[in-house]
Amino acid sequence: MPVNNCPSSFNLGQLVTWILVIGGWFIINFQHNRREDRKESRAAIDRIREYAHVLEVEAINAHKAGSITADDVSNITWKIKKLIDDIEYCILLPKDERNAHAKYLRKSITLDNLDPSNHLALQEDHKIIREIRTAFDDLIGSVEKHFRSKYPFS
Repeated sequence: MPVNNCPSSFNLGQLVTWILVIGGWFIINFQHNRREDRKESRAAIDRIREYAHVLEVEAINAHKAGSITADDVSNITWKIKKLIDDIEYCILLPKDERNAHAKYLRKSITLDNLDPSNHLALQEDHKIIREIRTAFDDLIGSVEKHFRSKYPFS
């Protein structure tokens, strides 16, 4: 009896088929996981962008206000920390770049004119307000740039 008619004989065609099926599954699974990671990162960036905008408006309004309280300052400082922590948690920027942006953001908002005892109401075109806007724009721009470099074809 020939070996080719035996049901347990080695069939190269079936082996190639199974290798292609399993290999195809790995490729599709990898692409699917990458797409899901991209969607989750995009959603996190959108949340952070929205939160940063709210914080930017709040910080600018505090600087433009006639007076501020220690609670206002504490609230803004806490929100800055939360924003930076969210960026860290979502791994949206490398650590050194994130720390540099955090320092610049804190400095632009809290260094000058956010002490309730000597607070002055600022005009829209004041240097501090421009610095705040620049700090937020730089932060969001860096997050977007990092996203585009991580997912170039999205």
